[in-house]
Parts: sequence; structure tokens; C-alpha cells
Amino acid sequence: RTRYPALDAIIDAAEECGYPRNDDYNGSGQYGFGYYQLNQKQGRRQSSYRAFVKPIKGRQNLTVIKHAHAEQLLFDPDDSCKVVGVRVRIHGRRRDIFAISEVIVCAGAIQSPQLLELSGIGQPDRLKALGIEVRCESRGVGENLTDHYLTRLTWELAKPLSLNQHTRGAKFLKEVVRYLISQRGSLSMPAGILGGFVKSNPALDEPDI
Repeated sequence: RTRYPALDAIIDAAEECGYPRNDDYNGSGQYGFGYYQLNQKQGRRQSSYRAFVKPIKGRQNLTVIKHAHAEQLLFDPDDSCKVVGVRVRIHGRRRDIFAISEVIVCAGAIQSPQLLELSGIGQPDRLKALGIEVRCESRGVGENLTDHYLTRLTWELAKPLSLNQHTRGAKFLKEVVRYLISQRGSLSMPAGILGGFVKSNPALDEPDI
């Protein structure tokens, strides 16, 4: 929501090096440089709960069950790959919850594949070795988890264009006032503001850096 000349200059420099400007790396393609997209509203970070659940938590068609640990997915007796519910443990007691239309698994990058494998969805050899009945073969479960490697690059600027110029001394008070009035400025910025997706080899179909 806030742009800075120093960061605009980096995007321009990237274009001169042959990397396209990309304002939506979550769109049709990642390749190129642009400002990061943020989960924010009015300058504040938004969690999934704050953005989607909290505004509608009073609706009669929404039930939130706290302290429920998902243990296993439940399947249609006539279709070993069709999930119809979930078995949870609430305060030490098991409870089976069945869906009317669909089940959405969103337990995170670690526990989503764990839940699938505990339920018999995954690589047959791995599941059999763990004594888990194979219900649905899916060889991608539990694979391709990749950490985000990060290296910092630092430059000394010839002109006073750094964002640090806005957060020192009396200028910081100006940023506070700006944030209170418009929810913009340096106080609404994330740790990373601009990024680029590039290819280590031009022959690659997708960027890998």
C-alpha cells in the first residue's frame, strides 16, 4: 500500500537486467520482481481467524469447537478415497463428526500430511511399514516440504533514500502520526517489503530462486 523510491529503483534495475515487473506473484506466474502482498487490513496483520472467522462467529450456521485434536479422517464405506468426516479427541474423549457436503483439511504444512497418513492416505510402502491400513494411494503426501532459504544483501546508498531515514529522530514521530491517521507508512511495513522470483537456469519452466 506504500511505495518507496529506493524500492521502485530496485524493480527498475531488475527490469534492466531482464527480469519482468510482477505485481501479482500469486497470480498466473511468479517470475519477476514486485512488492510483497500482505495479509493486512487497515495497516494491521490479519490472521485467518481475524479475517474470516471473527467477523461471523455469531452466525447460527457456524460452530467452533475448541480443544479438539484431529486424530483420523473418516471414509465412505463404499468409497475408500472419499472422506466424509473426522474423528477428534476433546478433553480425552473421542467424537466422530460427519460432514454434510465436504471436509477441508487445513492442519498446516506438517500436520496435514500427518493426518492424511494416519488415516491411510499416502505412499503404500510407508504406511504398511508403520502398520497403517492403506485406504487411498497418494504418493505426494508428505513429500516436497521445502524451507525458505534466505540470504541478506546490504548496500550503502549514495543518496538518503533508505527507509531508515523515516524512522529516526523527529521523523519517527511523523511516521507514528501517519500510521494513526492513514494506517500507512513504515509502521505498516513487514520485515520483507520487496522480492523477486528468478531462474537459476533460463531453460527452467518456473523460477527456483
